[in-house]
Amino acid sequence: MLSRDIQIRFTGVYENEPIYNNDVYYYRVQEGTGSSAWIEGARLYDLGSQHPDPNNPGTGEDFRLQIPFEVWDMEAQDGPQQIDITIYDRKQYMNYGDTVYAFNPYDRMYTHFIHKPHVESAADAELDFNLLTWNVVWWETNWVYGDTIDIQYDLSISSQDVYQFTPADILDVDKEKLVPDHYALAQNYPNPFNPLTQIKYSIPKGGLVELVVYDVLGREVRRLINTKLQAGNHIAVWDGKNHFGEHVGTGMYFYRLKVGTFLKTRKMILLK
Repeated sequence: MLSRDIQIRFTGVYENEPIYNNDVYYYRVQEGTGSSAWIEGARLYDLGSQHPDPNNPGTGEDFRLQIPFEVWDMEAQDGPQQIDITIYDRKQYMNYGDTVYAFNPYDRMYTHFIHKPHVESAADAELDFNLLTWNVVWWETNWVYGDTIDIQYDLSISSQDVYQFTPADILDVDKEKLVPDHYALAQNYPNPFNPLTQIKYSIPKGGLVELVVYDVLGREVRRLINTKLQAGNHIAVWDGKNHFGEHVGTGMYFYRLKVGTFLKTRKMILLK
């Protein structure tokens, strides 16, 4: 099972307004979006008495809640098959007045993939720890609705396999006048900002460029670039306004660059 290709599909939508429960503001994933998953523990609070999800039975036992993505076994015997998930909340607190999420988009969450067919109904689901496969650490889940993550294996996993991780692309400011040899999306500057910020990006080939700002719920706020550009290093400026020319509120936002098959997302903070 560990050698099968896996696809993670971000199909969830957070509710527009949090609920206030157990003294915290809680953003749930809308029913019918994303997928249901087990939550089986937390590092910084008591799962039974403090987690604000309405499905929490309050006994400290594992329970089901909605998360913003689905996990699919792409090489199941009868074709792609959605499989189950369990999550562990690593970094969120449940102090008075805190804002928390079903799946923390700003810091660490842990998951195990459960290699059995996914069951959406909590009443029909059964947690089987004997079928846990990949343990995935989500450091920051800067997702946008419709994003996918593909985990592909050309060969079976063995003790001789080597896994190599490369750092994110960084713009070389000493070569700004040269045509870049790779795609890159830099961190906006300044960050945090109010009300203007610059976003640098590089494209080695000309083509249709899309640079879009989203809010934390995955809703499009402003389409900064949507046109064909020549290869080179470019700068876009966001003035903190939405499509209607209205100033948006304080908070975290995401900006996504798409050029051909290249896709990169980063986060930024607007402070007033």
